[in-house]
Amino acid sequence: MGSNVKGGNEDQPGSVQQCRSAHAPTFSAHYCKVSLKQGPVEYFEGICVPDSCSEDEVETLVLHAKLQMGGMSLIPPLPSILVNETTQELVSIRCLSSTIVPQASDIVCLFVCCVMVAIPLAATLFAAIIKWRRNKEVSPSAKSSCLHSELNLYGTMKSGGSSGTEPAPSAMEENSNNAARPGYAPPSWLSRWLQAFSLQSTSQGVLSTSSTIQGQSYSSLNGIRVLSLFWIMSGHSTELILAGLDNTQTWINAVVSSPLYVLSLGGPFFLAVDTFLLLGGLLSARSLLGAIDRDEDRLSPRLVAVYLLNRIKRIQPLHVFITLLTTGIVSLVQWGPYWFPFVDIIMDCKSYWWANVVLVSNIIPVQQIVG
Repeated sequence: MGSNVKGGNEDQPGSVQQCRSAHAPTFSAHYCKVSLKQGPVEYFEGICVPDSCSEDEVETLVLHAKLQMGGMSLIPPLPSILVNETTQELVSIRCLSSTIVPQASDIVCLFVCCVMVAIPLAATLFAAIIKWRRNKEVSPSAKSSCLHSELNLYGTMKSGGSSGTEPAPSAMEENSNNAARPGYAPPSWLSRWLQAFSLQSTSQGVLSTSSTIQGQSYSSLNGIRVLSLFWIMSGHSTELILAGLDNTQTWINAVVSSPLYVLSLGGPFFLAVDTFLLLGGLLSARSLLGAIDRDEDRLSPRLVAVYLLNRIKRIQPLHVFITLLTTGIVSLVQWGPYWFPFVDIIMDCKSYWWANVVLVSNIIPVQQIVG
């Protein structure tokens, strides 16, 4: 009988670690999840069998009641006090493999993720090297300023009324000075592309609360953005916790009276999608109207195509990265009996990944879409 049957728990997952620690000279053990149905009640039990047993062989042992110890079944039916029906029905058997062999799709997913991570890291290192070299180089104007300041005594005024220290030239002045220098070459497209992907550039755009366009800043949106992110992270963290618990009812009864529960599943977690739609709609409308205004108030097919392409370039890289990373990691990391529902979702990801890439997942049945 499972733990806390009074609280509504019929599952008996056992211990995956204890099962995998069983070794003998001729065999090792692996964990299998046996899903059963007894009347209206569905539950599962964890069993430990030699790793030479396949899922079909374990199914045969269960159907013929061969899993016994001391004349007693290792998978006994639920007592009559819990359910009137005494007949057990086998729903499915899933076993955790002792050796993990990645498929070609898993390797491709993780390789693409590594490339997508390596590009910003390389760009960050490149931007840091460029900045270090610029700081190391001393411009001719700075040299002449230093030599001229050395001719003046400490605390005296220069001829012209200025003090011994002058403000450093601005970035625009420095760029114009660099452009006027003989042999100066403007940065290549690769250099500009790498600097655009560097963390020095992207972090400023993500963390900045001011707009680059004068007079078009909406400070209230920063609060909505922070609250939406907080609701999404807390809500999904709670869902992941629930997916790995032996008895979710016990957890819900324990935390439903906590004030923190209001910030997760019991509160505005379900409103976070609405706030994201508000942010996305407002910013999209602002971008489109700004593009129309710059194009002399003309809405042309080319303008709409460029606008949609820019939106896709802004959204899809992170979207594709998360989808590929989840697909690759969940397929390889086995954490117990509660891993199998995630694997079923990942199998749908491998079949319908293209729907996420072209943003048509709404036409896919809800049981098969990528979450």
